[in-house]
Amino acid sequence: MMLSFLLRNTLTVNGGSPTTVNYPNTGWETWRQVPVDVNLTAGTNTVRLTFLSRWAELDYIEVA
Repeated sequence: MMLSFLLRNTLTVNGGSPTTVNYPNTGWETWRQVPVDVNLTAGTNTVRLTFLSRWAELDYIEVA
């Protein structure tokens, strides 16, 4: 039996306004992608994900 709790992080880019990122709880064996659109500037950017509720296991961040 899997409980479907929502996992959440706060996402900020370059210290801007925070966005809440919600992840479905699918357990350890089922991976999901959660797309989030952000605006990046030319050069170096700081992307920060901060704990909000429960723990989300992040494997990678893709910039495309």
